[in-house]
Amino acid sequence: LTESFELATEFVRVVAAKLKSEDLLYLYARFKQANEGRCKTPKPSFFDFQGKQKWEAWKKLEDMPTLTAKKDYIEYLSKIIPGWQHQEARDVNGGGDTAGLGIAVSRMVCEDDDIDDCDKTVFDWCKDGNVDKVKTCLNENTLNVDKLDEE
Repeated sequence: LTESFELATEFVRVVAAKLKSEDLLYLYARFKQANEGRCKTPKPSFFDFQGKQKWEAWKKLEDMPTLTAKKDYIEYLSKIIPGWQHQEARDVNGGGDTAGLGIAVSRMVCEDDDIDDCDKTVFDWCKDGNVDKVKTCLNENTLNVDKLDEE
C-alpha cells in the first residue's frame, strides 16, 4: 500500500495542473493525514483563503488512520484518472518534460476566478492570497479601502 501511495503522490505532483480544485483538496487532505496524522497546526489567518481551505479539509479527517488515508488517496485518484498506474504522467499532462515541477498538490484554483488582473479589486487579491499585490495596492493608495460597494 505504501509503495502504491508513493507512486500515486508522484503521479499527482506531475498532473496537478490538470486536476480540479476539489480533487486537489481531497487528495491534499489525505496526503497530509497519511504523512503527518491528525492536524495539529494552527488555523491559517482569515486572509489566507487557500490555506484555510486546505487546513479545514485536513482537519475534517480527525483520527482517520494512516492506512485509510493512503487507501482513500489511491482509490480517489483511480476514480478521477482510471488506469493512472499504467500511464505516463506526461501523457495526462499534455506532453513535455515533467522534471523539476516540485510538489504541486497544494496548488488550488477557484473555478469562478476568471477576472483579469486589471479588473481585480483588493478583495479579489485577498481571495487569491496575493499578499504582495494587496500591499502594493494599499501602499500606492490606488484604491479607497473605506469606499462601500454594492455588497
